[in-house]
Amino acid sequence: MSEDIILVTADGIGRGDDALGRVLMANFLRFQADRPKPVGTVILMNSGVKLACASTSDFEAHEYLRQLASRGTRVLSCRTCLEHYDLLESVDVGAIGGMAQFVELMTAGRVLTI
Repeated sequence: MSEDIILVTADGIGRGDDALGRVLMANFLRFQADRPKPVGTVILMNSGVKLACASTSDFEAHEYLRQLASRGTRVLSCRTCLEHYDLLESVDVGAIGGMAQFVELMTAGRVLTI
């Protein structure tokens, strides 16, 4: 059985106003955290990795991501992206993964990209 995966490629949703994008991301993660059955995996890439780091993320979005992890959602942050943003030591939600793992997961499951 395939699992559902959410691929988060930025710390906000959409283009335009960055502050609005961060509000939308927090709302998206809140509704995910409130679902009766949480999503199987969240993969964070590019600036999306900032959501897994309390020091660089919007507090609300970070907290909802933490809630998802506590309910069993696997949260994986891209090592290359963390290195790019100099955040490798700052991750405090989930685990660090790599492209080979992400490709394997995304090939086996349904992927929603935001």
